[in-house]
Amino acid sequence: MYCAMQITDNRPILVACDFDHTLIDTNSDLVLFEKLPCGQPLRQRFTTLRQKGLGWTQIMQTQLADLSKQEGYNKADVLAHIHDIKMDQRLVSTLEELRFSRGTSLKLIILSDANTIFIDEILKVNGLSRGIFDKIYTNAATWTTEDAIDVEPYQPPSLPHDCLRKCPANMCKSNILRRARQELGLSDNAGDVRTIYVGDGSNDLCPCLSLSPSDLVLARSGFRLQKLIEEVQVDPKEDSEKITAQIKTWTTQWELGEMLLQLPTVL
Repeated sequence: MYCAMQITDNRPILVACDFDHTLIDTNSDLVLFEKLPCGQPLRQRFTTLRQKGLGWTQIMQTQLADLSKQEGYNKADVLAHIHDIKMDQRLVSTLEELRFSRGTSLKLIILSDANTIFIDEILKVNGLSRGIFDKIYTNAATWTTEDAIDVEPYQPPSLPHDCLRKCPANMCKSNILRRARQELGLSDNAGDVRTIYVGDGSNDLCPCLSLSPSDLVLARSGFRLQKLIEEVQVDPKEDSEKITAQIKTWTTQWELGEMLLQLPTVL
């Protein structure tokens, strides 16, 4: 049993979720290269492209383009394997509960380095219409005339973000949080909105560092974000940033669903 967060005021709540290894228990970017026979020979190239200094979105652009040229590739198989990604039903029901019973005082968003096709298809096959989430911030993806998936970076190279925390060139999730608050009509002043940030990876650290003491981080246990949090919290350097928000950990999507379900009924 998880204890409800102690919130005694009427401030709105923003629940911001990563996608891969957070809302789903896998990395959607890798599924096609693990499951498709024509994709498996390209699996090792992820390491090679990383060693060449390419960013993740550039790697996915290259890999998905080359995948579409492999013998045996077809759109139906791609969609079949994407649709095989199942979400935990406890987490699904919790997200539906948050959406339909908490009113406009609670906002749900996704911030992810995946892409629109993968996220939209996975949510749809798991019974979560796009209306469950107020906003989805991710890399834009489209089907080409050759049935390849073309991915464009969320942050165009021509419009670089100004983050100083070494976020990936295509995405700073702190900037996305600020944009989300503006687009959802929420105040950007610290403390006016209670933010619950749910994530697992290294690019989730920056937004966690941007949160206020009244916010909450739900970090997946044993994953990169938890390890980075532990490192920054004990960093002895005087100028090192610390996370001031509350921090809790979770292990499975079922457990995450249970924790989110404990959000107070009256906000």
